[in-house]
Amino acid sequence: DRFYEKPNDIDNDNDDDDDDASPPPFPERPSKWFYSLENTLHEFLLRSAHRTINPENADVFFIPQYGTCYRLAYQTPSPQVSLSLIKTKPGDRSHAANLFLERVTEYVRNIPFNVINNEKGEIQSYFDRNEGRDHAVIAAYDEGAVHFPDSIANAIFITHWGNTGNPRNSSHTAYSPDKWDELVKQGVVTGAWRAYNRNKDIVAPPWSQPKTNEVREPADVNSWTPATQRTTFCFFSGNLGLEKPWGEDYSRGLRQKVARRWQNVNGFDILSHMDDYLGRIRSSMFCLALPGDGWSGGLSVYIRNGCIPVIVQDGVDMPWEGTFLDYSKFSIRVREGDVENRLQSVLETVTPEELQNLQNGLKNVWHFFSYDVPKQPAFGPPDENFKGSWSPPPVDEEEGDEKGPTPRDALESLVHALHFRAHTNSKKERSSSSAYEYTYA
Repeated sequence: DRFYEKPNDIDNDNDDDDDDASPPPFPERPSKWFYSLENTLHEFLLRSAHRTINPENADVFFIPQYGTCYRLAYQTPSPQVSLSLIKTKPGDRSHAANLFLERVTEYVRNIPFNVINNEKGEIQSYFDRNEGRDHAVIAAYDEGAVHFPDSIANAIFITHWGNTGNPRNSSHTAYSPDKWDELVKQGVVTGAWRAYNRNKDIVAPPWSQPKTNEVREPADVNSWTPATQRTTFCFFSGNLGLEKPWGEDYSRGLRQKVARRWQNVNGFDILSHMDDYLGRIRSSMFCLALPGDGWSGGLSVYIRNGCIPVIVQDGVDMPWEGTFLDYSKFSIRVREGDVENRLQSVLETVTPEELQNLQNGLKNVWHFFSYDVPKQPAFGPPDENFKGSWSPPPVDEEEGDEKGPTPRDALESLVHALHFRAHTNSKKERSSSSAYEYTYA
């Protein structure tokens, strides 16, 4: 899911390029699939001040497992070879991922150290002590944790796909090997909705990096073109799902509807993948946040570049939504059923004052969507004077003094969220929903 770039002269035959070669440690970059948080968070936590090696001092036990990497890599030398090892139905790719997590859980429950349950006088693993409720695991793949086995269902899922299961609780991937509905039909996955429970799980932004290196730098909020002065009314760029093998299941059919209805309408910039992605975002008032084959990473890029997100994903929580961020302060939600007929009229009702207030809201939250990497995670520790955020503390213009703490970044936010979840999850009875409701335009 992630690579370390080699010096340029390794990939080029021309030795005259030595002056341009990257010195070690080699710069890190994620793959184009944006699944890299499962690797990177592991390395962040290994060097984190929040980490303890004494389990008795721990609030949360992090399980480092590369399930997404497994889903992608196990297909070699061929999917047929790997799937032939599964002797029970449905015996598909999602089943393989399910069995992988089953093995992970089995390992965690049998690690060399144990705890004593004083009430029963039995020796238990730390996992069994609280039935896994104080353990955290990443679900970075397209549709999150839907394939996770029952044995790990109580753990805190760190996911990018906040699908609550209402109104859609079935697989909508366009990639047939990832269809997981058969896991339910065959009884491999049982019980309540598995992808995401907003009372126990966390939706975190992806650790991602477009080709432009944009994520490596802090958001320059002072250089943002004011929302009211941007030249493009509404923007989206990505896979529009109009060509095979993509079908109507892809993106819940929403990207296809947007393309067919709005692609040739004045003010709408609806495009497939293109080069000037950040430039288009920075000149647009509104940017559409549409699902892909599950979650999509565009939202974080919009926020860091001052474009008002228009979220069209019914029943799907965005990063940090319902935990500590009020999305009505910096984004707009449009119902999926309104995207064809009412999208333009809804956005046109936003007054210039409201538009600017929403963009000002982005200035207050952008740092929650950026992972600080002062040095590459594999080559830590961080710089001695590293304060934990790209954003410098605000300065009192009259006194010239710093005021207030440095805003926390996505990693610090995740640590805070894990601490909160670990304590609230201690109750065995948890509802699958909460009082949090979306504010629709």
